[in-house]
Formats: sequence, C-alpha cells, structure tokens
Amino acid sequence: MSGWFMGELFWLTRAMQAHHKAFNEFLNQMVIQTDPRAGTNRVQVHYKHRREIDRYFELPPDLQNRIPGCVRSRLGARARNVRVRVTYDQRTREVLDKIIKARVADIDLHMPSCPMDCRLSINLEMPWDGPVEELERLAVNPTDRQPDRNKDRLSYSQGHYQVDLTQVTVTSQGPGVSALCGCYRCPNHMTTNNQQNSQRTEKEHELEIEVSPEIVLDQGNRAMNGAPHRYQELIEGLVDNVRLLARKAREFG
Repeated sequence: MSGWFMGELFWLTRAMQAHHKAFNEFLNQMVIQTDPRAGTNRVQVHYKHRREIDRYFELPPDLQNRIPGCVRSRLGARARNVRVRVTYDQRTREVLDKIIKARVADIDLHMPSCPMDCRLSINLEMPWDGPVEELERLAVNPTDRQPDRNKDRLSYSQGHYQVDLTQVTVTSQGPGVSALCGCYRCPNHMTTNNQQNSQRTEKEHELEIEVSPEIVLDQGNRAMNGAPHRYQELIEGLVDNVRLLARKAREFG
C-alpha cells in the first residue's frame, strides 16, 4: 500500500482537445530541451507512451475480507461495493496492474486567472494479489460492470514528479446523444450509434501531476520524527508544477 499525492487539472472549455494537443507539444519540447545530448544541466524529462485498458470488477463479500482495515475505513460509502481496477496492455492484453483505490482527502483549488482549476488528491492504493481469473469468475453483477476505459496515455517524469496526459475513451450501451447537446463537455462527447445495439462513445482528456509516494512517505516520516527533511519543499514542488501548467493553459488560449 502507498499514499499517492496527485494534482489533477480540470478545464471546462470547448478547447479541451486543443489544450491536450498543446500540452503534448509543450511537454515534448521539455523532453528535447532536457536531453543531456543538448548540453543542458537541467534534470532530464523522460517520456513514455502507453496504451492501456482499465477494467473494473466488483468484489463479492467473501473476497472483501482480504482488504485490510486501513483501506476499508477509507472506502466510506463504497465499502459495500468494492471494486478492483485491472489494467491491461491494449496490444498484448498483458495484465499490468491490479489495485483497489481508496480516497483519503481532496482539496479543490480555484484559479480565477487561469482556464483550469485544480484538485489535489491523496489516495491509498492497495495491490490486489489474487488472479484475474478469480475476479472474472466471482465478480458481482458482471453484466452491470462499469464500461472499460481505453487510455492513450503520455507520461513525462522528471525527478520525483510525473505528468500524465491521457485521452480516455469509454463506450457504453444505451441511446446515443447529440454531439451538440449543449452540456459543457461537448463537443468531446463523441457519439456513435449502432443500428442493432445503440452505443455511446465518450472521449475525455485528463491532465494529472503526481509525486512519488515513496519519497513523500520517507520525508513525511522524517518530519514527524524531528529528523532533517525536505517534505515541505517536496509538496511545494508539486504545487509549482500545477501552477506552471495552469499558466501554460492560459497561454494556449
């Protein structure tokens, strides 16, 4: 289990897809500019492109007994409907991760001069050690399972921080809706209709900034024990990254 600090930037404008492309170009430039071959002394930004599928399985009561109390207490109202998120590689279908996520706390930050607001989240993530076949066989209400999330994710890591720029595609059963329905997320609700089985496909764009849980826990423990630490500097670095990207969004228009 680990604590996970995450700064998520949200924006509600029709230019969401344009912002996604602009952030991609900006971060790619950071990869080029910090490459040691460019003769720079800056901390290098590393790039990784991942295509993944998230699938959710609801646990029956007998499997929920495996969840430790520290996680169960954080699940709150979800404690009776615990889900495991299984992540697969889109191409190979290899299982990359199996976790139960419990939210500890959120802080919402309004940035009136920027087109994006921010949510700081702290979560507990518990790895699920059982086989996927067990989840598929014993999952509660498999026909009512949450739709799969297909993720096209660009990850940029620098030191203890990581920026994930993700396009999420979700296809669910049900009547289609007009792409001009007037809700604030249009036109990114990309809708398709199948004559025999109506489906709705939605595309969302996410920007997340994360700090390594290992270093947060280490520096936090040092601070609590009165030892020399850099805990405050570490968290300030996360917030500075959030501010930088929020300001860049303003430049993108």
